[in-house]
Amino acid sequence: KTSLVPFLLASKLLKNNKLPHFIIVVEQKASSINYIKDKYNEILNNKKDDDEGENEGENEGENLLSITTSLSNIIGNVNDNQFNGLSICILSPFDAFQLLRTVPNLQDFVSNSTFVFDDFELRSYETEILISFVHREITKLRRNDGLSKLVMMSTVTDKSFLSFFGQ
Repeated sequence: KTSLVPFLLASKLLKNNKLPHFIIVVEQKASSINYIKDKYNEILNNKKDDDEGENEGENEGENLLSITTSLSNIIGNVNDNQFNGLSICILSPFDAFQLLRTVPNLQDFVSNSTFVFDDFELRSYETEILISFVHREITKLRRNDGLSKLVMMSTVTDKSFLSFFGQ
């Protein structure tokens, strides 16, 4: 699920040319973030690069999809009016919240993003606050492009959280 869902979303976005777009994968276990990034890069057949843990493609095809764990790189892409790619961003709940508080135009960022909460059953107070914040921003959007904006993945069924969304 950790690999499949973000890449399924990425393939739909690329197929429908919904770019630029950010897939924010919120990983509950901070110790797993670099491991997940390495696995994503293996899937993409990219070589590992130790320069801040980022892969910088040398040709146009490699720049279409990027994998990052760097908050500064994500913010740089958000601020770059020339960015027209797809970025899968793997962040801790704290870093994801910091990203949302830092982007210059939150509504534009949310409308161009999908938030994936991995290992939802392990959520913390920080995660619950982050989900509440993301949900509130998503409900403010005036348009629906048919894409999921909030995905919660768990290996355990937890229907108690549906009451948060009025279900």
